[in-house]
Amino acid sequence: MLLLPVLRDTGRRHRPLATLAILLANCLVFVLFQLGDGKRYRQAESFYLESGLARMEAPLYLRYLEERGDRPPIPGKTPPDRLSEPDLLRLHRAMEADADFLERLEAGRLRPAPARGWPEWRRLRQRYTALRARVTSWRFGFRPAAATPLTAVTYMFLHGGFWHLIGNMVFLWLVGTALEGGCGRPFYAALYLLGGLAAAGLFWAAYPRSPMPLIGASGAVAGLMGAFAVLYGRRRIPVFYSLGFYFGTATVPALALFPAWVGNEIAQLALGGDTHVAYAAHVGGLAGGALLGLLDRRLLHRSDPEAFEPPPEDPVPALYEAALVKVRRLDLAGARPILEEILAHEPDHVGALRQLFLVDRETPRDPRFARTAGRLLARLARDRSTWAEAAKVWRTSRELGLDPPATPELRARLVQVFLSLGEVREAEGQVADLLRKAPGHPALPTCLL
Repeated sequence: MLLLPVLRDTGRRHRPLATLAILLANCLVFVLFQLGDGKRYRQAESFYLESGLARMEAPLYLRYLEERGDRPPIPGKTPPDRLSEPDLLRLHRAMEADADFLERLEAGRLRPAPARGWPEWRRLRQRYTALRARVTSWRFGFRPAAATPLTAVTYMFLHGGFWHLIGNMVFLWLVGTALEGGCGRPFYAALYLLGGLAAAGLFWAAYPRSPMPLIGASGAVAGLMGAFAVLYGRRRIPVFYSLGFYFGTATVPALALFPAWVGNEIAQLALGGDTHVAYAAHVGGLAGGALLGLLDRRLLHRSDPEAFEPPPEDPVPALYEAALVKVRRLDLAGARPILEEILAHEPDHVGALRQLFLVDRETPRDPRFARTAGRLLARLARDRSTWAEAAKVWRTSRELGLDPPATPELRARLVQVFLSLGEVREAEGQVADLLRKAPGHPALPTCLL
């Protein structure tokens, strides 16, 4: 299940510099330090196979699995000394994730056959460990069995591949830009880092002996998501959702996203979803972020509550619809004040100007008709796509005995309008008026040409 908040005003009322900085940091770490990880990891695996270390450890792991009653991750019962390289690699990757086996191996409770001996195994193992440590995601990923304060922070800037990075950055942008303006940059950055620490903490609690590294910004982003749900609270948020092949949009209270997100992660964990996804870390991030959001609401007050309130509803669409109803019913006197109210909100609302022109056209001697005609002409002459309509408004006004009031700038524009429509005589009339009323206007030489 996928649930993405899609606030339309995201990032418009502020510059999301902290979100951009975090996003760029993740991308730079990936480009500068991780692009060579695949090659370095393959070098370590090649050494593991070619040095003979794989054939020393494979029998130990197979015997260990047999004693525990577990099935090996390879088919059949091929003797250890005749295993193929792909089978050796499958065994190797399984044992690297097996904390109990590795502890026994490192402690010397499981030793290779005396043909090569313990010292030789130890030398090869140390060399392999050194090669593996060159892999950035291994060295700086968060490994519960070898956790450090440093890796609890660095892991949240590492990724397992290009699409892993892109997916996390999309969530970061959508959620982060919606939070940053209301939280302020310092508190927002703290939410990211503390959410990532909460994610690492729950992952550590769930898998305390795991030797495999946790990497990715998803735990920290989950922290932002938890805070997002709490800080936006009951405000209804547009979301994009996907349930398998079924997808769509809906509007739901932001707070309702929190149990949906947490429930999805727990369900994936319980159902044994993609084992490469750290669902426990996501739950930790969500819970940590929600707790921080609640703490801010109740005690810290670092965020601006008004920033998370819905924006004032635009009254213009409803007013315009009401005005159209009045016009259709020929209630022109009732339509006029509504149209004027629309223009008070949006002086250039072309629909309202058109309707007001139709209303005032019924009383052409009223001074308000001249004002409306002038305003509509100025608006229509501004856009080439409405020049034909501007010419029509001009002719209608003249037929009703009105010479619409026009500034010199508008008359210069009307020259262009009429020339573009091939109405040379009307263009000449505008030039004559411009010569009479504004002989020094800078556009006049162009009009005369």
